[in-house]
Parts: sequence; structure tokens; C-alpha cells
Amino acid sequence: MKYGDLIQFEPLETVLQLRDANDPKAAEEMIKNYVISQEMAERLIDIVFAQLQFSNPRDNKALLIVGNYGTGKSHLMSVVSSIAEHAELVTYIANPKVAQAAASIAGKFKVIRSEFSAATEMSLRDIVTKLLSEELAKLGVTYVFPPADQVTNHKPCFEDMMTAFHESYPDHGLLFVLDELLDYLESRKDQQVVQDLGFMRELAESCAELRFRCIAGVQEAIFDSHRFQFASDRLRRVKDRFEQVFIARNDIKFVVAERLLKKTAAQQANIRNYFTPFAKFYSKMNEQMDEFVRLFPVHPDYIDTFERVSAVEKRQILKSLSISMNKLLDVEIPSDYPGVIAYDSYWKELSADASYRTLPDIRDVMNVSSVLQDRVTRSFTRPAYKEMALRIVNALSLHRLTVNDIHSPMGATAQELRDTLCLYQSGIEDLGGDPADDLLSQVETVLREIHKTVSGQFISTNPDNHQFYLDLKKTDDFDAIIDQRAETLSPEALNRAYHKALYNILECSDLPTTSYRNLWGDEIEWRERMSGRMGWLFFGTPRERSTAYPPRDFYLYFIQPFDTPKFKDDKLPDEVQFYLSGLDQNFKSALEKYAAALDLAGTASGHAKATYEAKSNGFQRAMNKWLQENQTTFEIVYQGKRKPIMDWAKGQTVRDRAGLASNERINFRDLVNTVAGMCLAPHFENIAPQYPIFSVLVTSKNREQYAKDAIRVIAGGNPTKQATAVMDALGFLDGNRIVPAQSKYAQSIVSKLKQKLHGHVLNRTEILETVHGTDYLEPDGYRLEPEWVAVLLAALVYSGDIVLAIPGNKFDASKLAELATTPVSDIAAFKHIEPPKDWNLPGLQALFELLELAPGLAIEISQNKDGSISSLQDRIGSKVRRLVSSLQSTRDRMPFWGGYVLSEAEAEHYKTQLTTSKIFFESLQAYSTTGKLKNFRYSAEEVREQQTALDQLANIEKLQALVTELSPIATYLSKAEAVLPIDHEWNDQVKAARADLLQQLGNVQERSKSNFRSQVSQRLTELKNSYIRIYAGLYAKCRLTMAEDKRKALLMRDVRLDQLQAISTIDILPSAHLVEYRNKLASLKTQGSLSEKDLQADPVPNNSDFRPINEDLKISASTKLSNIEDQLDSMVKNWIDTLLENLDDPTTKDSLGLLSASDRSPIDAFIKSRALPNPVDQDFVKALRQVLQGLVPIEISGDEVQHALFAQGSAATVDQIKQRLDQFITTKCRGQDISKVRIVLK
Repeated sequence: MKYGDLIQFEPLETVLQLRDANDPKAAEEMIKNYVISQEMAERLIDIVFAQLQFSNPRDNKALLIVGNYGTGKSHLMSVVSSIAEHAELVTYIANPKVAQAAASIAGKFKVIRSEFSAATEMSLRDIVTKLLSEELAKLGVTYVFPPADQVTNHKPCFEDMMTAFHESYPDHGLLFVLDELLDYLESRKDQQVVQDLGFMRELAESCAELRFRCIAGVQEAIFDSHRFQFASDRLRRVKDRFEQVFIARNDIKFVVAERLLKKTAAQQANIRNYFTPFAKFYSKMNEQMDEFVRLFPVHPDYIDTFERVSAVEKRQILKSLSISMNKLLDVEIPSDYPGVIAYDSYWKELSADASYRTLPDIRDVMNVSSVLQDRVTRSFTRPAYKEMALRIVNALSLHRLTVNDIHSPMGATAQELRDTLCLYQSGIEDLGGDPADDLLSQVETVLREIHKTVSGQFISTNPDNHQFYLDLKKTDDFDAIIDQRAETLSPEALNRAYHKALYNILECSDLPTTSYRNLWGDEIEWRERMSGRMGWLFFGTPRERSTAYPPRDFYLYFIQPFDTPKFKDDKLPDEVQFYLSGLDQNFKSALEKYAAALDLAGTASGHAKATYEAKSNGFQRAMNKWLQENQTTFEIVYQGKRKPIMDWAKGQTVRDRAGLASNERINFRDLVNTVAGMCLAPHFENIAPQYPIFSVLVTSKNREQYAKDAIRVIAGGNPTKQATAVMDALGFLDGNRIVPAQSKYAQSIVSKLKQKLHGHVLNRTEILETVHGTDYLEPDGYRLEPEWVAVLLAALVYSGDIVLAIPGNKFDASKLAELATTPVSDIAAFKHIEPPKDWNLPGLQALFELLELAPGLAIEISQNKDGSISSLQDRIGSKVRRLVSSLQSTRDRMPFWGGYVLSEAEAEHYKTQLTTSKIFFESLQAYSTTGKLKNFRYSAEEVREQQTALDQLANIEKLQALVTELSPIATYLSKAEAVLPIDHEWNDQVKAARADLLQQLGNVQERSKSNFRSQVSQRLTELKNSYIRIYAGLYAKCRLTMAEDKRKALLMRDVRLDQLQAISTIDILPSAHLVEYRNKLASLKTQGSLSEKDLQADPVPNNSDFRPINEDLKISASTKLSNIEDQLDSMVKNWIDTLLENLDDPTTKDSLGLLSASDRSPIDAFIKSRALPNPVDQDFVKALRQVLQGLVPIEISGDEVQHALFAQGSAATVDQIKQRLDQFITTKCRGQDISKVRIVLK
């Protein structure tokens, strides 16, 4: 059976051009031949048609069709644009759902198609506008875009273009389709691309507001392209206006299966039967059987791999497959191996095209591939496998072009090569094992043979993922060279490699370094005291370590595993030795190769050096992994005893000891330090038996910071967990109190100071002792580090027990705040300490007297009794707060009733006096402990001098209290001033009172009089009561009583108002008078429940909207109501008279005779009765308007008349008045029939 017997082959070798769709016949064939996958159908319905339609407006966007060369991109754009242009072509769409959805655009567009050339120098804007103008002209539409230098935004241009288009095609939209846009953009310079992207955005934005649509074809997603990332911000803005439609691999597979390689059901059944015997040799053939059948004879992975070959531009998969299939149609299908077209065949096609050699990456791969194929062809030692070997070389060659970097260590595993190429070897079915595993072994054998045949050149394996790949730079078999060198390595070289591996897994790069090889500073946690101890970590034996570095608290030795040197174990309590006891072949092999690679890298250069270093890194990772996974293979020797590392845990879990959670994994360094800490704990206890016990872990890295925290708290800062832990461990924390007398460590310092003669100091060297270059407080017992001594000294300064001297400064209890900002290292490097001065009793007694406390309390404090310190500080704090408040008042000059109580000079005098006193009392706040008071620096005279300022403070507070007391009534009176009319006599009384009061308050003698407060208060109260009486009287005058309110209500319901309202639409009647009348009536307000209590609280109570300044106070509300009642009578009479007079006019009599009898009857009754009907119906009003419609009402106002008569002066003769009035009336009536004009007063 031949391949042609199992498929209905339809070649797709010709490349469709977008402009071919301009021919309706060609467009019809394109639609008939276009096959649509389910995924493509969804994209057409949900994206393409939805964005193109304009019958249901939305935020329409432009479209980008994204697909590589030969994937049907141009075909898809031709199909969509043809349907949009020709409605009848919908019937040729094979997918019913797509055909139904296409109706929304079918035949509704005129289409312009174009393909871009990368050779042009024109801008995108110039190309598009030129194309559109030319193609529109062919459609009979005349529109020319303005020159680019005259356009700031192209959207108005597109609006003008579409306006011209709709003049010829009012019911159509315009679809602009352009292909190969990416080639064009990639040919442009960066700045040009920025301009082109801006035009693309404006082009796409026009789709949202007009019946203009745009589709563009590109080979890859522009917005994700690295080429255009320099314009990422502009690119994002363009992306927002485009919808992207991707032609995916599944779409291509669907085209291949349904068109290129279409099959009948019988053919599919034969193919399935053909594949079934081979399926057991491959991992996923059974799972993918349907896909294998549909795509036969193309392997499904051919298309996936083809699409990833990004190095080859303008590749066309459908064309390539068509060429391959043409060669196979008459070929017999093999029965002894799977006869599929796999992606290795594409390498043959690609490498045969010499034009690709112009591309550097492809040329390099071709050259290496040619060398490998030549060697396999000539020298392969297993001829039966030669064909498989050549296919593998071809496949790996193509794989090089599927990654961005042809030198990256990526390729395919043996299993992937077996499955994706359907590799097969006759006879494999007879081996008897698992078929897939047996075939995989054969593939691995072939790969090894290839490696052997080419002497390791150009073929490499990635140890991390076991992928084989073409290594273009591998001109030597570095692995073999490393293996050879490893066989000759000395034990010393292996030990060096072992130490290098230890260096990494122990993270020695994080440890303090030394100039001695293999020696680092280390720190181990003394768990029992929650403190770190410093020591040494050394790779080697005790006899090899340097004596140039002073001893510390411990040594950790990692003994060499190869050719271990002999040495005497002195069984010292500070030495812990680590031995690697469980050395296996995997670790030894990795170690040997690591050492060999390092050795070779040391003598190589260039590419070879880089390769050896990369290899050594791989071996190093393997060693690190082994050491991490085999931590328990180490043994520890301590004081002559040798046990496995985990046996030293003494019944404790290492995880708990290291403080790890259940989900955390211990690393090797933590394991070493934790177990060593268990071994060394008795030794630490022996060298520092009285070392503090901390509740938080303290190490060399945080010790200084914790000490600084503690000193800040001693100086009065907020306590922290760390500071509390330190002070508690050092023994001077009693609850919240700092009591250095309770600390044995602090008292050891105090006792040494007390042993000094009077006037002598205690030097640093007498407190700290240097042991092997490190300073300690009592190294044989306390062994306290200098940082903790700094904390103890700060506590003793706080308590007043010492004065601390450091270079350039001295600290007593009064300078604790400054001490807290001093670096801990400076405090620890102090010069000496000395006793504090004697007590300043006269000054302290004067202070207690000044603060109105018993002077005898000062004697108690000198006896270290601190009970009265709290009362002292309370009084000081109170004085400071009062001074601050009064200072603010003096700065503001005590504003009162629109003026100031204090003059600028007086305020400045008080401010100076109070500021000096404030500084004094604020300085007293530092003396908050007996230790600080012991250093009280003010003399008794200096303290007593503050009494004058305190007296002045009392006077200012008294004045401020008076101003505060008077402010509410002054505010009331100010508000009341704004309520009464400006010229009211009460306002004059208030102004006089305000001026008098401000003058008196500003005069010290006046305001100091005993009766001043009562006199002022009485005068202001009288003014307030006077206002209340005035307001109440005016309120009663301007508001209706309840009885009058009833009269107002009756008037508002008066039937006459309804009659006048009904006839107010007649032009000759002054309807404005009726509106004015109603407004006057409505504006009359009725009295509410206003009480004196309300007015006492507010000049204008919340329940009152009465403000006399806004009222007409000349006429009472009662009088106004009576006048309004009279006005209604007058208005009714005037309106009736006006109607009757005009109805009696000869002009209107003629109109009256034209009415029907029924319409004329009510008017005759009105003329006869001289009274309006009740009610006035619309027929009556209609008849009146009909009779009077020939009359022309001319409205004039009183102001107009006055201006016309007296515009030239206030006096005029009778003749002048007559003349002016006649001229005014003539002007107003110009153009009208005088006999029909009726003057209406506004």
C-alpha cells in the first residue's frame, strides 16, 4: 500500500496574496477552500466579527492577525474581507455557526487591501494616507489628507474622510486591510518606529467612533517583540486599541488534517491499524492515536517543532509539507517501522538551501551538523544503527534553531528523541523486555556510539535535565580529558577539592576571613546561656593550624579524608574534630572530576578554560548535593571519644536544639554548629561560670545593637524586648525599675571604685582584663564583653553612682540623653570612672520652696530616698505646661472682640520673661532620679530669681481667664451688631463699649482694680438685654399674629384670585401685577414660638429666620396685610374695566360679531353684568382672546417712562413733556397699527 492510497492529498504550494481577494471569483474559491477549526471559529465569532460590526456600536478596536509565514494568515484576512465586501459569499462558509455570525458584517463594507514593502523609505502615515486617498478615488470618493506637518492628530482627518465616504456610501463602512506590517516596522529606525506606533494608535482609535475598520497581518505579536521594547510605554498604549487573533498550532494541524491530508473513514481505520503494533514502543502514541491518524503521515510533533524554529524567517509549513508529500505519494508505506514524516526531515530541506548560509547562526549549525554527519557516515562502528544515528544528528541540528541562543545547553532527551522521531530498530521486538524501555536502551546506545565516533566533539549532555544537544563550541572531548586527569590526581589535590566543597556547604564566604589558608572565624550558640561564643573553623589537623592567631573559646577541625596525616590528639576540651567516614563512589567520582576540572582550568585559556570551569561547577553541585543528603556520614571526635555526629545529641533532637520548625530542613552548617555546641557546652560553663543567662539569643552580630537598645531605655526611652532581656540578664532590672545595686556585675565595678582614695579615678585597664587580645570583665568568672560593661556603666551613671569619662566628654546622671546617642563602641572604650560630686542641698531646698513643697524633702533625697521625686516632677511639669500656654497667649497678644489686649511691646516683654522661665523649668525635668539630682547645678539664688517670673505668670493667667470669661458675651454682641440695621442706635452703644473695654484691658492699672470685672460684666449684660428687647419688638412688628395669619389664608383662597389667574393669559392684561400681588401676599410671615431664653442663647435663634437688617421696618406686617386686601379690590376693578373698554372698541366689535351664538353669550353676559363669571371657564377666556387677538399689547414700565421724560434733566416744560411722551409712545409703537395698540403697564 502506498501513501497516496491513505490520504486525499491536496497540495498547498502556492502562496496566497491578499490582493487576490479583489477578484470576486478568487475570493469565492478562497472561502470555499478555507477550513475552520473549532478554536478559530470561536475567535472569528467572539473577536473578529464582534469588532468589525457597526450595527451594535461598542468600543470597537482594530484587529491584528498573528501567524507565521505559510500558516494561512493572508488567507484568513482574504476570507474575512471578502465576506465583508460581498454578502452572497457567506453561503460558502463551511462552519454553520461562523456563517450565521458573519451576517453581522456581510456586504456592509467597501474594502481596501494592501501589502507593505520593507524596502520603502516612506513613513507609515504617508503610506496609509496615500493608499486610502488613491483607493477611495477609485470608489468615486474624493478626499485628500492634509500634509503631515499641518496635522497634530489624525483622528479628525479620518472623521473628514468618512464624512466624504458616507456622501457616496451612506449605509456602508470602510474596511482597510494591510498585510506584512511587521516586516515594514522591523526595517524602520527606532525614532521612526515611535512615530509609526503613534499613527497606528490614532488609526485604531478611529475604529471606536467611526464606521472605519482596520485589519493588519503580522508574523509575530508586535507587542511582545523584543525588537520594540525600547518603546514599551507607547507600545502599551497602541496595544490597548488592538485585538489580537492568533493562528495557533492547533489551527495549522486542523488545516493539515482537513485539507492537505484529508482522509475518509476507511482510510483512517487503515491508518489506525497500521500504527497499533508500533504504539507499545512509544510513551504517548496510544494517547495521541487520533492525532497520529488525522495527521498521517506527518508526526504531530513535526508541526510543534517547526513552529519553534525562530531562527529561520519566512518558513512556510504548509508548503514544506506539500513538497514532502509530493515525494511520498507513490512510495510504499514501510511495514517494519513507523513510516512518518518527523521533524528531522525538515533539516534535510533546510540544509539543502544554500541561501540560509548567509545567516550566521544557521551557518554555524550547518557546519557542525555536516561534520557530524560525515563522521557518522564514514566511521560509525555499528552499521545497523547508522540510519538512526544520522536521523538523531539531523534532529539535534534542527533543535539548535528552536532556542534563542544556539549555545544554550538545551536539546532533547533520549526518550524525547525516541518518541518525537518515532525512531525504530528492527529486531527490538524480540528482546523480551518492556518494548518502550528496550527501544530507549537502543537509542541511548546509539547516542553513546555517536559520542564515541566523533570523539566527544560537538555533542554534549546537560546533567541537570539529561538533554543531548549540539555543542557548537565543543571542539575537544573535555569529559574524557577530565577523566584522564582524575586518574592521576594526588591525595593532596583531592583534599583540596574536598575542602573546596566544604567551603561551599559550610557557607564559609559568610564567615570572618583570615590571611591564613583554610582558617575562618566562627561563632557557636551556647544554648544554656542563649549567647554566641567565638572560635575558629579550620580545614586540617590541630598540628597544622596557625599559631599566629590567638586562641578563642573553641576550635572546629575538619580532618582530611585522603591520606589523613598522623597527629597526637591532646583531647583538649575546646577542640572538636570532624571526620568524613561514609565516603561512597558517587561522591569520590564527583570529587575526583571536580579536582581534575579545577586543575585543567588553571592551565587552560579561552573557551577551554570556560568549559572546564563550567564542568567543575557541575561537579561541585553534585558534591554539595551529596554532602547535604549525607550529613550523618560525618563522625565527631571530642576529648578522645569518636561517635557518629547524631549520637552526640544526648537524647535531644537536633531540630529542637537548632530552633527549627517542623517544616524546616537543617543545613549542614547549622548541623555542625548545633552539635558542636552540645559538645562544647560544659567547656563554656567552665570558662565563664557566672556569665549572664539571656532570654533572647545574643550573638556577635547583634550584641552591640542590643546594648544600644538597653542604654536608650536606661536614658528614658521606650522599652523593647531585647533591651529588657539584656537588663534582666545583667541583674539590675526590678520590675520596671532600674536598680544597679541589685546587679552583682555592676557592684563589682562599684566596689573597685570605692577602694580608690578620695579624688582618684578608676581606669579602664583596672576594670577590664585582656585575654588573648579580647577584653573581659572578670574573665575567669563573669567573662563579660565590653558591650555589656558599657550597659553596666550607663546604669551606674543613671543611679548617680559614677561619673563616666570617655575621650572628649564626661557623663553624669544629668547627661543620660547625650550618653544614649553615643556609640556603644565609644562607651566601651571609656577612659575612667569617678565618684559623683556632693549634694547641692541649698539649691534643692530653694527649689522645693519655689514649688511650694516642704524644703525638708530635699534632705530625704540626699539620703537616697526617692519618694518625693514624683511630686517634684509633677510640680515642674505643671509649671512648664502653664508657661507654654501663657507664652502662646502672649505671642497672639490675647485677641479679644476684634482687637488685642496686649500691645506689641507689652507682649514682647512678657514673652521674653516667660521664655527664660520656661527654659529653666524644662531643664529641671532632666532631674528625674536621685542620681541626677545629686548633680543639681543651680544655686539657691538662681532658683529664687524665678519667683518674679512665676508672679508674672499668675498675672497673665488671671488676665487670660478674664478675657476667656468675657469672650462669649462679646461674641454674642458682635453677632447681634450684624443683625440690626447699621444705623440703629444700639450699634453705636456697642461700638462705644468695645472701645472702652479694649482700652481698659490694655491698661494695667485699670484692669487691676478690684471691681473691674463686675463693672465690665454688668455693662455688657445690659447691652445684651437691650438687644433682646429691641429684637423682640421688631419681630412682633414684622410678623403677623395668628388672627392676621387667618386673614392671609382667606385672602390666598379668595375666588377673585382664581378669576384673575384664569384671564391673565389675555395679552392686554398686566399679568405681572398678579404675580407681584401673590408674591407680596406670600412674603408675609407669621410669628413663631420665640422666647427670651432662645434669644439669651443666640442673637438669631435657630427657630427664627428673622434678621431686622433684611426687613422693611417702616410698615408693620399688619398694615401690609390691610393694604394687600385693598389692592385686590382695585386690581379686579381695573382688569374688568380694561376688558370692557376694549370690548367697546369699534375694532373688537367687528370681531365680536363673528363669534357663534354659544361663544358670544358669556361675553354679552359679562358686558351686561360688568362682573366676571364665577368660575371663569376656558371657553369664556378663549372667546375673549379670539375677540381681542387683533389688539397689540405694548408693555412699558414706570422706569422707562421716567427715563423718557426726564433723561435730559429733572425739570421740563409742559410742551417738552408732551413732546417727549409723544416721541416715546411713537417709538414703542413703531410698525404697529395705532388703533390696535394697547399700552400695558408692567
